[in-house]
Amino acid sequence: MPIHFPDMIRIVALCAVTSLLLASCSGGSAELASLESAEPHITLQTMADSDWQLEDLQLELQDAGDGSWFIAIRSSAIAESAETLLLQGRMDRVWQLVDARQECAQGELNLLVSERPGVLALGVVGVFDKPMAGGELLLSGRLMRVDTATARLTSAVPQNDSGLVSDLTGNKEDVGYLIEWGYVNRADYDQNSEANIADLTPLSTRLGESTTDGDDDEYDSVLDGDGNTEVNLADITPLAVNFLNSVSRYRVYRSDGPDLGTATVEQLAEINFADSSLLPRSRRHFSVLLSDANVAPGDYLFVRPWDSASDTEGPASNLHELPLLSNAKYLRAPSGDDLVDDGQCISPDLLSCEAFTDYSEAGAPFLVYIRIGDVEAPASLMLAWYGEAGWTTQEIGGGAQYSACQALLQPSLEGPPTPVVLAHEVNGNRLVARYYDADWNFLSEKDAGSATGALTALSAELAADGELCAASAWADGAGSTVLVSSSIGGADFTSDTAYSGTDTLGGISFRFDPVGGDPWLVYSHGTINTDQTLLLDFSLEVGRRSSGVWNFDTLATEGSPLLVDLGFRADNTPQLLFTSARDTTIEIPTQDPVTLSLLIDVYSAEYNGSAWDIQRAFESSFGVNFAKILSGLLTLELELAPAASWAAPDQLLYVLITGSVDISVATQQPEGGDLSSANQYMQRGAGHAYSDSAYYTGQSGRNFAWAEVLGQAACGYVRSSDVNVDNLLAGNFSAAGELAFWRP
Repeated sequence: MPIHFPDMIRIVALCAVTSLLLASCSGGSAELASLESAEPHITLQTMADSDWQLEDLQLELQDAGDGSWFIAIRSSAIAESAETLLLQGRMDRVWQLVDARQECAQGELNLLVSERPGVLALGVVGVFDKPMAGGELLLSGRLMRVDTATARLTSAVPQNDSGLVSDLTGNKEDVGYLIEWGYVNRADYDQNSEANIADLTPLSTRLGESTTDGDDDEYDSVLDGDGNTEVNLADITPLAVNFLNSVSRYRVYRSDGPDLGTATVEQLAEINFADSSLLPRSRRHFSVLLSDANVAPGDYLFVRPWDSASDTEGPASNLHELPLLSNAKYLRAPSGDDLVDDGQCISPDLLSCEAFTDYSEAGAPFLVYIRIGDVEAPASLMLAWYGEAGWTTQEIGGGAQYSACQALLQPSLEGPPTPVVLAHEVNGNRLVARYYDADWNFLSEKDAGSATGALTALSAELAADGELCAASAWADGAGSTVLVSSSIGGADFTSDTAYSGTDTLGGISFRFDPVGGDPWLVYSHGTINTDQTLLLDFSLEVGRRSSGVWNFDTLATEGSPLLVDLGFRADNTPQLLFTSARDTTIEIPTQDPVTLSLLIDVYSAEYNGSAWDIQRAFESSFGVNFAKILSGLLTLELELAPAASWAAPDQLLYVLITGSVDISVATQQPEGGDLSSANQYMQRGAGHAYSDSAYYTGQSGRNFAWAEVLGQAACGYVRSSDVNVDNLLAGNFSAAGELAFWRP
């Protein structure tokens, strides 16, 4: 029954501000008048489809004396009866409507929105048999002050599924790239950019309709707010939940990868809500034509809704990937892990081609590697590239036999760069530089140096001024040599010796200084003692070439540094990565302790201009199991990292070996066991510390080669399999494996 408040302050609609007109939204609503009160300030609106308009209503307020206000809304006594009431009010967010009640007769659709700061709304639709009479109390409640710091803004962009566009598509046009999508703002049933009380009207017109019966299914899917395939009373709930969610415009973005958490993202355009189109009984439609200069084949496009009042963005839509153009020979390989060559492969090297018309519209990777074959072609120099037919492999070594290779791209003033491949030719025991045109047709070859013994490691780079420099490690029974060979402008190579001695060489890494300073060379050397056990004693040399002379300093490290990789951070700070063997002692019952250089850790170092800051990125471990001691065996349980490399600045990958090896107590030699490999990607955190990351998701492998492909680290690698120690001892083990490619 109606509630009457004693001494109520009556504010009649016609005495209030009734002439304020609000412009309609682009959805096509008629102009709306507003009714305002004094403190507490309330602005009421009735929607165009409401039978009762503001001149038929009265807003009544009474000070409750405790800081709150009683509120009532009623129809005036002179008003005619009505079947539809669509009333919406806004107030300062310090006020919230509580204890709200719909006092008028119930309709077919009813919605009372309260207990949200700054908002009140009452909707009654379809009171066909019991119209509301004039003078009737419609709404009652109380206004309470609330904490605005925790209160939701009146307007907000739809989040999660309420604003998720899932139908973004695109097509190449003559003058650009056209993308299109449908409007999504759950419960905005009249599609006027805001979910409000007026959305009860279109909902009432399709009650009972299905989204799958072939009759206006697209329109019914807009009205099916709860997604149960039927337009029914349950769709009032999404309207209450999403009340006043608003979309002012859509923002269009491009991404260079499908993972928005790691990809480079750029905003390309904005499209206002008013620039969309709405056909009768359909979903509102958006489209925008993007310039060819702003997008490239292989890019990913997506949109986000944006609300101007709250200045917030909604969820990212589905990703639309621009197709790779068919006129490009070299295409970007798909994301994920991809098999390139299922033969027996070693020594992969990955390099990235930039985007060039008719060659590569999106940038593309090349893989140069060695394939182990039969007697006719025992170790061929190979090229792999991705095109319309998938991965294509071709022999590029001219029929000679090779053991190691590294490829580089030489910039060209016009068109794509031209490649040069440095490779160790086994038959002549020499390092050669093989030059190709942009289509990888062989042009010429130059001798790039040789030394006594066989080549064991190679590291080369091309300087900005065109100098090609290669550092190579050579070894024979008497000792080792580090040879540095260089060629400027395609001239013949000149070589000088950076190291010559009786030590064994570990790893080697050469880099030009990115800011034009003296080039860098890092290598490790030392001794391996297998008289009793396995003992390693290695040192790390860091040097720079000045006026043609190499000057080296020994870098103090923990353990014995082995494999090395030199890189540079984004600010051009030198970064050094190396593995290091560490001695450990095993206590054996009734036997003398055994010491081995068994554990292999990973270290990173950064140069501050005068000294290197070294930190351990991964610490290996081992355990001893004596379960087989009565059989004369002890079992070593291992977790170590024999290889590591830079993937990108501040990002590294190491190969993790885990498993067990059975050691004979009598001979101190391995006799069996099983080892497995895995890969772990790490990223630099605060300070100079590295922690595990889930960035890389390829299979276990070795011989990793990393390069930047369209702004992200990608890799080519040789897939590895688990190692059975029995097979290893019998000589039934090959370092070769399948060649694969991975990119995020």
